[in-house]
Amino acid sequence: YIEIAGSDTISTINTLINDNNYALSAEGNYIKEWEKAKLTVGTQYRGYWNSANYEFDDVKSRSREDVATIFGEYFYNIKNKLTFSAGVALTYSNARLSDRDKSSETLLVCPRLTAGYRINRASQLRMILTSNAINPTLTQLSPVLQDVDMLQAQIGNPELTPYSSYKVRLQYSYVAKRVSGQITIWGSRTPQAVMDYREWNNEIDKFVTSWGNQWGIASCGVSISPRVVVIPQWLTVSGSLMFHRDYSRGCNYKHSLNSMSGNAQIQLTHWGTTLT
Repeated sequence: YIEIAGSDTISTINTLINDNNYALSAEGNYIKEWEKAKLTVGTQYRGYWNSANYEFDDVKSRSREDVATIFGEYFYNIKNKLTFSAGVALTYSNARLSDRDKSSETLLVCPRLTAGYRINRASQLRMILTSNAINPTLTQLSPVLQDVDMLQAQIGNPELTPYSSYKVRLQYSYVAKRVSGQITIWGSRTPQAVMDYREWNNEIDKFVTSWGNQWGIASCGVSISPRVVVIPQWLTVSGSLMFHRDYSRGCNYKHSLNSMSGNAQIQLTHWGTTLT
């Protein structure tokens, strides 16, 4: 990184990192099916190894992460009217920084639930609840201070732990010959999410970016997407309107965002030609 003002070079930052990453993944599933039901169970292993030489600071870093998951899901269909599935995944994570004799263990439980109900031939109601486990990245964990430019530097946080994200979605669909569409309502929550924050460091006279497990992120929204055949085989009008709110709270800050967006489309089709 070189910063020049006029003919004078006022900042030069050389960052050289020799980075080696290795990964191993293995998964096994057992599936049993009946006429109206299905059972899936399995296990998964993911291993990550990293060796990094920060030659600009003569620092060597070694890390390893093992992630083991056991999961199961059961699906059932009742007279093609009601379908539901329920499952859960248990994820065990073990992260180690060998050069600093630092390790952390985490066990996360991630449920999943899906239900669908066919009201009649045209209408259907569906609900989905999902969750997943998220692991911090190597950059977020690295304890080596790195200069970014004249005013900024960054340093990772070895104390970070994996976290879970949860999302629920409720959807109503209507499909008829001339009119169709869907209405969707959703919400999500990610507690203890790994989020960045910035503080002024008097020792190096720079803003330093780091990461921490903080309050997290929440969002919710609603969307409607209609489609109308105005003239059969000739003219179709469709569109969508969406409103959503995002909220996050971290170290010394709160942030909220309200947004509304939409789109519309008119499609004219005949004689093998389409105009949109």
